[in-house]
Amino acid sequence: MQHPFGSKHPKESGKGRGNQHQPGTMETMIERIAKLREQGYTEDFNLKKDHLESRNGQTTLFHNDFKVDRVFRFDEDSDPAAQSILYAVSSCTSDLKGILIDGYGTFSSDTDDEMVKKLREKN
Repeated sequence: MQHPFGSKHPKESGKGRGNQHQPGTMETMIERIAKLREQGYTEDFNLKKDHLESRNGQTTLFHNDFKVDRVFRFDEDSDPAAQSILYAVSSCTSDLKGILIDGYGTFSSDTDDEMVKKLREKN
């Protein structure tokens, strides 16, 4: 059985070294998340109206409190609705680093404009 992220292809934007796979090979979202975890991106963030919130709810990062280090876009060949964006983010005030996964720019209608702008800006 194929993993649900098994056929996704990443395209990186923003800062970073880009996809380091050989031409013609694919990297899944799961593989990229594993690499980010090895690089210290250990927290899982949820997007709220005007901030990012850690999985356990103990950490809140407003748009001025974090930076987007890297952005990876994953395209599902067979299902355009399954396209995703993986953000590698880090706190500006501590050593906290983590990831945020979102549909292709499908921010909730109540997401604050500053949060949307922050996630879309190129670093």
